[in-house]
Amino acid sequence: MAVLVWWLVRSTTATGAPPAAHATIAMIIAPAQFRDEEFLVPKKCFEQAHCTVRVFSTTTNVVTGMLGAQVRPDALLATLDVRTFDALVFVGGSGAQTFWSDPRCHTLCRAAVAQGKVLGAICVAPVILARAGVLTNVPATVFPGVKHELQAGKARYTPNAVVCAGRIVTSDGPASAAAFAQALLRVLQSAPATP
Repeated sequence: MAVLVWWLVRSTTATGAPPAAHATIAMIIAPAQFRDEEFLVPKKCFEQAHCTVRVFSTTTNVVTGMLGAQVRPDALLATLDVRTFDALVFVGGSGAQTFWSDPRCHTLCRAAVAQGKVLGAICVAPVILARAGVLTNVPATVFPGVKHELQAGKARYTPNAVVCAGRIVTSDGPASAAAFAQALLRVLQSAPATP
């Protein structure tokens, strides 16, 4: 764990991303088995860019990542109001599969797109967006092992590390966590989309 923390700090000390003007970001993690780097690295990048980050899950008890990181979510997923955030970010990891068919998550995705918010997902989490119907004919990426899920959701699968399509940012996994965060911050800095 000490090596992981050192790597996280070292890899996020200079993001190169522009400041996001005190944006508010909701990060959504599974109640177990989220992917540590996909949460910790973007969160650090967002906070270094002076964003306010709140963490949501289906529990407010401490949850444990796949590599042992422990996080206490700030609030329950059921209380997340898209209108009060500039961006929603779904964190990956094997536990994120519990959200693939979750109607609450699908509603959040559709609301984010309708309201012109930035919507991000990394690793296996882009499947949530595909199943919500917000990736139809939209270029997107995902952990390669589940690319068929994006294709089933009529997304235009692209095997890149990070894909930005308007206000939607997707990424393929933990090695791309910093690049994902930087891309999302750049989209936050761009002019808002028209809902």
